[in-house]
Amino acid sequence: MKRMLFILALALPSLAAAQSPESRFNTPAPIGLQPPMPFMNLPWQSDDTPTLRDQKVRWAIALREEAAELLRQDGGTLTSEHKAYIRRRVQRILHGT
Repeated sequence: MKRMLFILALALPSLAAAQSPESRFNTPAPIGLQPPMPFMNLPWQSDDTPTLRDQKVRWAIALREEAAELLRQDGGTLTSEHKAYIRRRVQRILHGT
């Protein structure tokens, strides 16, 4: 029991240092948690308001349903005009216009 308390007492300062605000910025993120590209705008770093995000989701769902209908009309393969239309709509959704 005394040995466990001794080991715990030795470990506490290093555990406290690992959780201090200063140490968070000095240690690199684990490889699997680093962003794919530095300075890349990731979805969770967006400047969109929650309302605009919800609206974009609704627009995307509506576009998905519209694309499914176009795909059905085209017999399983979208025409080049329909592909271009869907791409334009996706760009408008992404840019919020």
